[in-house]
Amino acid sequence: MNFKRLTVTKESNTGRNIEFRDNMTGEIISDKEAIKRTENGMYTDYMVQIRYGKKTLVSKPDGDKNNNLN
Repeated sequence: MNFKRLTVTKESNTGRNIEFRDNMTGEIISDKEAIKRTENGMYTDYMVQIRYGKKTLVSKPDGDKNNNLN
């Protein structure tokens, strides 16, 4: 089983992921910080997509549903 670097810790009322735990450092970070770090190359198993006009953090597809963001 792959190590999940990020885990969702909080969702908005609409189900949008808005807070994450970095499982390597234990740090709790906002979605904006997670997106910034991903764009800067820190979280290589994730990518940023535009969904409903907003930057959204998503897992890179690898065929394994067990390591998707949840």
